[in-house]
Amino acid sequence: MAISLKKDDNRITVLGAVSSSDGTTIIALWADPVTHRLLVDASGGGGSGFTLLPATGTVNGSNKAFTFTQLPTYIVSDGLWYRQNVGWTWNAGSLTATMTAAPQTDIWGFV
Repeated sequence: MAISLKKDDNRITVLGAVSSSDGTTIIALWADPVTHRLLVDASGGGGSGFTLLPATGTVNGSNKAFTFTQLPTYIVSDGLWYRQNVGWTWNAGSLTATMTAAPQTDIWGFV
């Protein structure tokens, strides 16, 4: 069975995925228009054992300080994973992490 993907205006095949529900339905992939990174759910299976920590703070491209409910082991910002104290510093005595670069699109922590 042949599966046909769409082509763009330059006749280049557009990247797509096949649905796991029936093995034939073509599904478009979504990407960030600025970074061109694929947009995916972080909640997928795999049993990573991580606990998600929502960050409190405004993501506006200039704010670097975000508060967490507990000390994260990793912070994910703009789709990149940062280890503890690499890409961010922990402010002792509070639950605030300060990023070295302000997030542009998203931020959350993992333990």
